[in-house]
Amino acid sequence: MESSKKKNIKVVIGMTGRRDSTVAAYLLKKQGYDCIGLALLLNDELLPIKAQKAAEKKAIEAEEFNLNDSYAERKMPKEPLYSRCHISDIEKVKDVCDHLDIPFYGVKAQEIFKSEVMDNVISCRLGGSSFQSCINCNQVKLSVLMEKAESLGADFIATGHYSKVIKNQTTGFFNIAKGNDPENDQSYLLSRVNQDILQKLMLPLAEMRVEEVEKLLKLIDIKTQPSSEGTKMCYGSDPRVPLLVEYCASESLFKPGHLSIAAEDTILADHKGIHNFYLGQNKLKLASEKNIDPDFHIIDIAPSSGTVYLAHSAELAFTHCQLQRIRYDNEMDITKPIELFAKIGSSKELLACTVFIKNSRSAILRFKKAQPGMLSKGLVVALYSKQSIGGKLIMSGFISIAGVLENNKIKTYVPPEIVPMDEEEAKKREKEKKANALPDFHF
Repeated sequence: MESSKKKNIKVVIGMTGRRDSTVAAYLLKKQGYDCIGLALLLNDELLPIKAQKAAEKKAIEAEEFNLNDSYAERKMPKEPLYSRCHISDIEKVKDVCDHLDIPFYGVKAQEIFKSEVMDNVISCRLGGSSFQSCINCNQVKLSVLMEKAESLGADFIATGHYSKVIKNQTTGFFNIAKGNDPENDQSYLLSRVNQDILQKLMLPLAEMRVEEVEKLLKLIDIKTQPSSEGTKMCYGSDPRVPLLVEYCASESLFKPGHLSIAAEDTILADHKGIHNFYLGQNKLKLASEKNIDPDFHIIDIAPSSGTVYLAHSAELAFTHCQLQRIRYDNEMDITKPIELFAKIGSSKELLACTVFIKNSRSAILRFKKAQPGMLSKGLVVALYSKQSIGGKLIMSGFISIAGVLENNKIKTYVPPEIVPMDEEEAKKREKEKKANALPDFHF
């Protein structure tokens, strides 16, 4: 009786021809749903082929690039610029749907992918901010799935994400939650999905682990494409991103300037464009072939002047950060501080923090313990109710500034003598600093 009811419920499933979406579709059909497979073409005709070929042709130089070399002369990875989560062969996706005996549709979504993902990657590089294209990409995929589901008269959409959707029965608000596979949890990738989509989203793999999915795939006996690493972020440190920027943007936007040591306000070297750098980057190399201290990290990029600021890791720590454009349940009591756990980027560690929600959809996070390193502006912070399986994603937002609170101001760079750390960490950093120390350079 239950199965016959589900036959009247139509579900559009985002299909990639790989393991997770295949098993998700199989489970839904097994449960009696009326399933439709839909493949989204995102990178066909979009990848700048000329730039890619130029990179491959000239990618024979040193492993670490020179600041004053042209970008095309640097060594490039051989794998495609686009992640393996993109569809490269739509016929193979159709074969999977045929094997499952479900209808198949292919949809071109290159334009929306370019405007919502690639243009954001380029503008953030030119603006000296971090970006997380995978979060934007997942928003694009789900929004296109929703649009096509409506045109096909479907009731729900589904994907093969390892995550959960939970409805608050009191407020009617839908929360993303951590899946049952902590090593492959993908709830962070869905942290910016809106309520209109979440209330229609089905995640069949929510209660499963990758090992269980792989066993089920063997039983189904369907040949699928290799699966991508589900929690790895794309583009961030890929050395081809500057080449993509140069290919797609006007040369007038490639702001040249200097590399400057933040603590001393001294110039180390000139550079030919801020798009060649990203926040947190280290192991830089000068045209003279003499390395900058590899412990120097890029802590800030000023688009107006073209100045790229550097600091040693011992000078970096954070106790607070400010978020903008936060999303949360409007029925939630925000007059009091909230104890949550923060996930930032692809890191699997969740940091305990207290959240103070302010006006204009902003918030201040105070971490329970001072953390070494830095948080880059532009990164998404997802805040969970707990660290363990099933922890609900309570809110998310973008970092506008992060660092140590000093005189009621958050400072990204802090002199070493006041960076909060325990004695063991201080000894460890001093040892690393001495080991990496290089002679003074003269330019």
